[in-house]
Order: sequence, then structure tokens, then C-alpha cells
Amino acid sequence: MSMLQECVLHIYDYLPISFIDSLPISIQRLVVTTHPGFHVTARRFKYIEYLTRLRNLTHVGGFHWTQFSIAEEKDYFLHLSALTKLEYIGIEGTHSPFMWIPLQNLKDEGFAPETKHLMHSQVFPWEISWDGNS
Repeated sequence: MSMLQECVLHIYDYLPISFIDSLPISIQRLVVTTHPGFHVTARRFKYIEYLTRLRNLTHVGGFHWTQFSIAEEKDYFLHLSALTKLEYIGIEGTHSPFMWIPLQNLKDEGFAPETKHLMHSQVFPWEISWDGNS
């Protein structure tokens, strides 16, 4: 696992911070999808502190982050600026299952649905099951 570069996690209950902390620094793309019943709390922003040690990340998303949660908690997300290679943050979209927004947008003006973004298939070349059934 020391050379892991891409990781997609499907979480149904709880994601221990120790797991995020155990990921190798070689990882470049990380997405954590959550089950609809996933208990969302302010703790979802606690992961950001641990993600900043993954200095090779170019894409990070999931964690039940949305356009609205990022707007409300922008200060937490700006900590991701410490990741100099990070280009995109993945959020749950209102018109698509997932979209990747340039980190620079957050730094400049914030996220809006009309801003330039990538679809999930442009970041991860394989299909991800969003319902957890496959």
C-alpha cells in the first residue's frame, strides 16, 4: 500500500481518523463516498487536518462535502491550500452525483454551480456505484 496513488472508499457507518492518518503520502487522488444514512456532523471537517499531511494529493473529495457545507465552512477548507499539488476538491453536486471544483475557485470567490468543474469520470476513469449495491 506504500505506493497507492488512487483510493475510493465507500463508507456506511464511520470513518476513523486513524485510517485517514494511515494512508500513504504517495496517494494523489482520494474520494470518500458515504452511504445516505451516514451520520454527518461537524466532525467531517476534522478530516481536513489529517488530509494536509498527504502532500501529493491533487484531488480530494467526498466526506459528504457539498457546495453549501464548503461555503459555510470555508475557513476549514482553506487549510487544504497547504497541499501545494492540490488542484480539485470533490463535492456532491445538485445536478450530478459528484463534481470536482478547482481549489483556486475557493481561494478566489467560492464555489458556484456555474463555475468550471470536472465531472467525476474525468478524474476517475472507472464508474463508481453511488448506491453501494455494486
